Amino acid sequence: MLDMSWDSTERRRATDPVCCLLRRELLRVAREFEAMPYDCLLEPADALSFDCKVDGRTISFVADAFQVDRNGDLHFCVDAGASGCAPTWHPSYRFVKRKDGSIYY
Repeated sequence: MLDMSWDSTERRRATDPVCCLLRRELLRVAREFEAMPYDCLLEPADALSFDCKVDGRTISFVADAFQVDRNGDLHFCVDAGASGCAPTWHPSYRFVKRKDGSIYY
């Protein structure tokens, strides 16, 4: 689930090309993480995080399994950041993956 709040600042970000690029790439990368096997998501954040270059901009993705429930449900977060985007704004995508591979938000 992409964390967004639609205040006046958010409306400005909706038209900012860097912010739009960041959101689009976050959704693409987060869906790739959703498709990964449960055990792969348990890797340390250092192993799952990476940078990539898109449309001439470097985008950083920090991915981490931040909680595992008693029943095995894995809470996972992907944060994104890019140069040229407001330093106080970094979108996040969170989901929960079950051991059977199903996902909920």
